[in-house]
Amino acid sequence: MPPSRSPANTAAPEFNETSRSAEVPPNRTAILSAMLLFLLDLRLQLDFR
Repeated sequence: MPPSRSPANTAAPEFNETSRSAEVPPNRTAILSAMLLFLLDLRLQLDFR
């Protein structure tokens, strides 16, 4: 059982590293840009009040 668990544990960090090193998908960039615009809009609204 332990040997079967160790590969699974090592596979998780490797997958994370590959996903991080790989280019960010367009969907993620769109979501991040939308969130940034939303936060900026909120800040502007608060400033104008």
